[in-house]
Amino acid sequence: MSATRTDAAGHFAPPPTPGAARAPLLWAAALGALALSLVFTGFTFGIGNNVFHIPLALRWFDAPELANDAFTQSLRHFRSGVWMLMQGLTSPETLERDMHIAYALSRAAAIVALALWQARLLGTPRLAALALLATVCSPWISGSSPIGDHGLFIGYFSHSEMTWGPLLGALLAMQSRRWLLAGLCAGICFAINAFVGLWLLAVLAALWWQAGAEAWRPAPVARLAAGWLLAATPVLLAIGQTLHGAVVDFDYLAYIRLYYPDHFLAEAIDRRKAVQFGLLLAGGGLATAVLPAPRFWRTALLVPLAVFAVGLVLPYAWPHRLVFNLHLLRIDGLIQFFSVVLMLAAGTALAAQAREPARAVLGLLVLLGLLDGVREPAELLLAVAGLGLAVLMGQARWGAHAALHRAAPWAVAALALAMLGFDLWSQAGGALHTLRWLALPVFLWLWRRGEAARTLALALLVLITAATHLHAAYHRPPKVPVTAQTRDLDALVAAVRAAPADRVFLVPLDRSFEPFFSRTRHPVWVDWKQGAAAMWAPAFHAQWSARYAAVRALPAQAAAWGDYARAQGLKDLVLPIAAGDCPAGFAQRWQGEVYRWCAAAP
Repeated sequence: MSATRTDAAGHFAPPPTPGAARAPLLWAAALGALALSLVFTGFTFGIGNNVFHIPLALRWFDAPELANDAFTQSLRHFRSGVWMLMQGLTSPETLERDMHIAYALSRAAAIVALALWQARLLGTPRLAALALLATVCSPWISGSSPIGDHGLFIGYFSHSEMTWGPLLGALLAMQSRRWLLAGLCAGICFAINAFVGLWLLAVLAALWWQAGAEAWRPAPVARLAAGWLLAATPVLLAIGQTLHGAVVDFDYLAYIRLYYPDHFLAEAIDRRKAVQFGLLLAGGGLATAVLPAPRFWRTALLVPLAVFAVGLVLPYAWPHRLVFNLHLLRIDGLIQFFSVVLMLAAGTALAAQAREPARAVLGLLVLLGLLDGVREPAELLLAVAGLGLAVLMGQARWGAHAALHRAAPWAVAALALAMLGFDLWSQAGGALHTLRWLALPVFLWLWRRGEAARTLALALLVLITAATHLHAAYHRPPKVPVTAQTRDLDALVAAVRAAPADRVFLVPLDRSFEPFFSRTRHPVWVDWKQGAAAMWAPAFHAQWSARYAAVRALPAQAAAWGDYARAQGLKDLVLPIAAGDCPAGFAQRWQGEVYRWCAAAP
């Protein structure tokens, strides 16, 4: 059994293996983690915010037939280094392929940074590899954050997800006192997504201050600033151009409430999701109590928490456009990401290295709770409770009470039975995911044989979890469910492409129509998704809000839609079949299962 050292506070001090970050085992695990992660999330082109990204990457705002479409022209003011670069590299024929490649490369950068994180936290290649594979298998690292809906590892290409690699790299560089590299990673993060870059600057500023006199000297400050400016300046200047002359002459808070309050306003927070956020934060904080460099990681959690707290209040106290463009509540995504990584590292360290059998089993239970097939708050609660109990048992004063020692096995057994009972009862992750509990008896059988033997049980847990996740991935339904509406949209897109290029379509305010413009290149009169453009081009708000209110107020009657279309000079409208036949003056051009396309009669 390898020696395990802990300090007076119970923090694990990894064995002295200076080559952990360069070990072939770790990088073989990183390749496997990348492959698993890409399969687990999948890739779908043209969904979500791709409805903005596609016309932006292809510079549709330069097309003569779209010169009068206000939404398309608003995209000139959208600034991200990713799309500025993509505009010079892609084409309509290669865009899907190029976005898929960029998606895989950005995930690879994040996996590399995570491998280095786990090597830093756990010290040995074997444990770092296991924790890395466990991280990509956890459902808490995929999807979006519970409150601000910030993307973690998601199933389509977005510039926001590209920030994870440089963001994690900046923190690692700060901890290593590699000031130029930290500044460069932070600048890249800003160039990709400005508001994530500003969040990161707040974290780095606190870590820089915490580093003490060594970091306060002119040379480290100059290196940090030089690295940041080198990477961020082109996008910083481009953003400055969009701010010049941008006048907000409307109630921004009312606009956010109408468009999408979830990213921005405390009033939109769901109680269940707030509980999830609290558990994740508590779990991350507890994890720092058993990992090395606790002060560093606590600062990395507490600064985003402070930003989040400001975001609960500031949009109401000062509802300015710049405040909302900071997306302050979305920083809960950083807290979730950091917390999950730290909890999995802590669980791995406890299971493999704790001398006390009760603490070792608690470490395994933490892993079991975080490796379910889906995000289940009850399992998360039990995992956090197990981590809390392990931290408590690691305190020096625990050993002074014989009664507590006698109660410990019973408490651990009760927690294990509660987790297993809930797993069997809910089947939230599917019956196959219950198989991961086979790791527990194997672990109990092997734990006295040393760290290497215990690691085999952890490897079994990760292997079963990965296998069941792969099974679920290959049998999951498509991200865009096949419905009558989506079948109609596919057929309508094919029919509409033959229409004159300058035709504007009046379509229902149905979210299934969001990709209509990006798939047909024909502008829509208004839809909900377009409302985002008011954030980077405030002048667009007047058009969007007026049209959105008018169309939303239309009754589900073909005649009313026809009257509105004629009044606005529109020649094409798409109606639900249930609304009736094409209105007077319009002839049916196409009909599907749910919708029909009516065009102005010649």
